[in-house]
Amino acid sequence: MHPKTLALIAIPLLLLSACGKPTNAPATGSSSSSQASSGIPEKTTFMTKEELETRAMKGDKEAQFSLGVMLLEGNMLPKNTAKGIEWLEKAANQGVMEAQFNLGLTYLQGGDVPQDFEKAKTWLEKAAAQGNDRSQYNLGIVYYQGLGTKVDYEKAMELFMESAKQGFSQAQFNLGVMYAKGQGKLNAIDAYAWFTLAAERGDPQSISALKDVDSRLSAEEKKIAAKRVEELRREIVMPKVM
Repeated sequence: MHPKTLALIAIPLLLLSACGKPTNAPATGSSSSSQASSGIPEKTTFMTKEELETRAMKGDKEAQFSLGVMLLEGNMLPKNTAKGIEWLEKAANQGVMEAQFNLGLTYLQGGDVPQDFEKAKTWLEKAAAQGNDRSQYNLGIVYYQGLGTKVDYEKAMELFMESAKQGFSQAQFNLGVMYAKGQGKLNAIDAYAWFTLAAERGDPQSISALKDVDSRLSAEEKKIAAKRVEELRREIVMPKVM
């Protein structure tokens, strides 16, 4: 089979809402933020600000994380970005993955804080190392677009792959595009397979891209691609919802 370069749309810079534990992959590949859970531990939602602060001051990492998110988002408490960042950093330094993700995404997006790609990369790397699929995805974006670092398609593909194998549809879509365009590796079969998996999760861009790729493959190539889809399905392990 001869490799085929497919003329598909460029990968968008998709950033998720700065929250602790997103529960759903967004339905589109646009640059708009998705709605998702804050990931605040349920037991801390019943505490008063004074109780949270007391626990946080004593080093309770869950209280530090909850307080940080509440202050950063203005959720249940008056918004205070500086204090929110301060408490998130304390939790993140104790290894709280969700706090690391929040910090990384906050610095990547900018807005309430000055955009800082170096800090974003540092915190996203820490959360990604713990297996956070959103952090792996957004870190892939950092390398794909060269945000504060050199463009590295191989590293971007590696990170998208880690996220995609946890069932994150945007990462699956991005892999499809990279395989289709030969950004890192040209492979129309894998492009078809990843678009298929993302389309099955309702990703509209993948549904459209899949139709495009399908029209370009021969009957024999489609059989091979179908087998590849089944192989990848067996490799996907969905993350546990905490």
